[in-house]
Amino acid sequence: MKNRFIIPYSVAASILFIFALAFLGINLYSEYEDGIPRTQEIQKQLVMSLKQKIVSKDFSTISECIENYQDFDSLDISCDSTSIFNYSYNGNSRSSTSSLVQPYTDSFSADGRVYRINSTLFLLRPYSIFYYSRISFLIILIVTVITGVLIFYVNSIDSASKYSEEDADETASDEEYFENENDGNINQIESEKNLETSEIQLQQASVQTQNSGSADVQETIAAAPQQPQPAKEETLPSDEIKPLNLAKNNTETPSGLFSPVTGLGWESYLLTRLDNEINRAIASEFDIAVFVIKVPGVERTNPLTAKICEYLSVQFQFKDLIFEYKDDSYVGLKISMTLDQALNFADKLHADINRILENASKCYIGISTRSVRMVTADRILQEADEALKHALTDNDSQIIAFRVNAEKYRKFVETE
Repeated sequence: MKNRFIIPYSVAASILFIFALAFLGINLYSEYEDGIPRTQEIQKQLVMSLKQKIVSKDFSTISECIENYQDFDSLDISCDSTSIFNYSYNGNSRSSTSSLVQPYTDSFSADGRVYRINSTLFLLRPYSIFYYSRISFLIILIVTVITGVLIFYVNSIDSASKYSEEDADETASDEEYFENENDGNINQIESEKNLETSEIQLQQASVQTQNSGSADVQETIAAAPQQPQPAKEETLPSDEIKPLNLAKNNTETPSGLFSPVTGLGWESYLLTRLDNEINRAIASEFDIAVFVIKVPGVERTNPLTAKICEYLSVQFQFKDLIFEYKDDSYVGLKISMTLDQALNFADKLHADINRILENASKCYIGISTRSVRMVTADRILQEADEALKHALTDNDSQIIAFRVNAEKYRKFVETE
């Protein structure tokens, strides 16, 4: 019965797997084959719309001519060799020699000016890949989960059946053993009874023989009292041997997750938490910003420090993302924040902290971000530190960010 169910299910699951892969491959192939006519039509419609609306040079007017930005890998519209509109799908122009994109160039004259349209359109659109892949993945995932549940269920039934058979065999053998053992015990008891009866008869015969002897001769045997044996002395452990008192380790370690003085995380936990957040950012493909905030001359016990720490807790939202750093600095982590967003956020921090200080000191901020890199916690913290050093010596700006050239970094990784 089990085999009668497993075989049809295996066939059905295999058909669903093949269908999911075929669905993905056929749809992507069809879209790629239809890519040239589709992109030509999109380019034609774009040129016609621009000719009608080119009288106004407003950015919003030009952008309305584009029906779907996801069709374009890049788009550049220029007027007399001056770019008036530029768009790129991922921020970097893709090479026009790729087999997945098709470049187009058109130009026309209007109002005595020459307008040129350089575009690169996807033959196989990324959102189509995502759409068909998601459907295929869901089909495969559902079949896999059902298969896993069935395997677990069948194994459970087999295990239960096996244990039931073993228990039945053990019960039968136990009953046979107890029957044999009871028979042996009964025979042994009867033998012991017969032996005791024989001994009693022999004792009675011995007494009768002894009484038949001379009545005048009687022997009295007096048992001498036994002298008590002296108790054996037992050797006890020497009193001189005492348990060793182990010296306590006086090494001070941070107590709890947060410092009782500032309410922020201990510096010793910084690199571990930063490394974990970077690994999460790399796995989920989002950015992370690291801020090193220095307030020279303001000690931890200063009342201004309590106000600054309370302010930072509100701005960074989570206390476990802010840490004490060195003697007069703090490190804050912001998840899913790009470098440009970090600079805007740092401007607000800088202004508000200087307002709290009331000319008692100045606030300096160094910033670094992951910026699509496979970077370590030590590295990104060192970058933020170097940015802070520049901020301390720069008379024009007290906020410095470490900016990474993503294109050069990508080429560097490819050559490694």
